Amino acid sequence: MPVFEYTARTPTGEEQTGSIDLPSRDHVVQHLRKNRLVLVRVREAKKARRRGRVPTRDIVIFTRQFATMINSGLPLVQALDILAKQTENKLLAAVTREVVYDVESGHTLADALAKHPNAFTELYKNMVSAGEAGGILDTILLRLATFLEKNDAIVRKVKGAMIYPAVIFSVAAIAIVVLLIFVIPTFQNMFASVNLELPLPTRIVILMSQILQGYWWAMGLAAFGLCPLIEHFDLNLIFVHAEFKQAARDGVFDVGSDHFNECAILGHATSSFAPGAAQTIGSFCYFFASALAGLPALT
Repeated sequence: MPVFEYTARTPTGEEQTGSIDLPSRDHVVQHLRKNRLVLVRVREAKKARRRGRVPTRDIVIFTRQFATMINSGLPLVQALDILAKQTENKLLAAVTREVVYDVESGHTLADALAKHPNAFTELYKNMVSAGEAGGILDTILLRLATFLEKNDAIVRKVKGAMIYPAVIFSVAAIAIVVLLIFVIPTFQNMFASVNLELPLPTRIVILMSQILQGYWWAMGLAAFGLCPLIEHFDLNLIFVHAEFKQAARDGVFDVGSDHFNECAILGHATSSFAPGAAQTIGSFCYFFASALAGLPALT
């Protein structure tokens, strides 16, 4: 969506400048008229390339503030507009302004968030959609913020714990590569001049040296391709367990009941083939069971 820079006059005659993300100049004019501003000039700003993802910590702060505003009774659009102005992360602020426009255009909040996968995950979008449908958007947002905080904390702990082993393995790998490329060929020429049959381990080391010298580029590409798989290592089973424990503490589930055991087995089974699905099931079970627990009060 293009960004337009405008200059407008207020009803008191003061000039006001700003920028806004809208599809066209006509939409800018309509937006300013809606806010009782008289357009002086407008031009399309130079597009800045957006790179990278929004940090999880910024999403957590955004989610908690959003939940607080919704819980206090602020309208959805007004809450999003306030967040767009207060957010320090420029990328998240721009995304929030686009979400505001989409919501004002008639889209649901979940559909508006789905247009920005660099900021909001599929789980985030689906949970917000469930909150909108069930009328518990503020509760869903608070639980999302808690989940994201736990996720970010564990990821940071794992990365911190992996620094030392990663350094050790990197140094060892560099040493082995140097030996195979520069040292082993020297011994290979020396052994060849003797014309003796070499032991099997020695022949294996020499073969590894030859493979590394001839196909180092293929090994480099393979190592580069494994990096995304290592980066996306998932720990979602921990959060499924946390969801069920929280539900049990709140009295929603009886830990010894068949209902709880069936749900726990379901969470464990799904985590073995789809950790993302298991994490969603764990959160949704909590709200579904809470709703069922409240039904007897209506009869």
